[in-house]
Amino acid sequence: MILYSLDSSPYSAAVRIAVYAKDLQIEIVEPPSGLRSTRFHAINPLGTIPCLVHDALVLPESVAILEYIEEMFPDPPLLPGDPASRATVRVVQRIAELGILTPSVELARVTASNEQAEGSAKLTRLLRGLASADAYIGEGSFAVGEHLTLADCQLSVALSLVRGLVDARRIPDLLAARPRLLRYLDEVKLQPNVGRVFAELHSAAA
Repeated sequence: MILYSLDSSPYSAAVRIAVYAKDLQIEIVEPPSGLRSTRFHAINPLGTIPCLVHDALVLPESVAILEYIEEMFPDPPLLPGDPASRATVRVVQRIAELGILTPSVELARVTASNEQAEGSAKLTRLLRGLASADAYIGEGSFAVGEHLTLADCQLSVALSLVRGLVDARRIPDLLAARPRLLRYLDEVKLQPNVGRVFAELHSAAA
């Protein structure tokens, strides 16, 4: 089993947290000859990362990979046992990826020439995503329940990217108005596998 990934990719980072948390013997490698190479596109026609290859299965998209890993390697579980909590995990995953991570990535790419036109719409989308996450997460150290779940794999990375945009002065400090999200980020990054991935992201950005 091979996971094509880059340390700098927040979408890949979510999957690596799950791989580390489950202590899986998955080979994690960079796309051969680069992300846009014909060699990698021959493996994954979408040309995206993360991409998991298991025998004849080629699986792109972080959410699909996380679900596959959870089903293939259920111990330790990254989904709660009861249906309501499992559903909440998936809601938080959706919010984290589409409402926080994606607009954050897009804001990082906004240039001075289109900042006013495009940046405001993306910022509004991000604000809504943060408000939604704030409404769904609990009061503990994890997004849902008392243990690391797939929700944490994605939400922790998404919020770390928001913090990076704040530190780079690309956006205002949106987390200052969300003390519960700030507290969550401060606590979840102390988890060894989350902290390991945060260190990889930081090293790749240096």
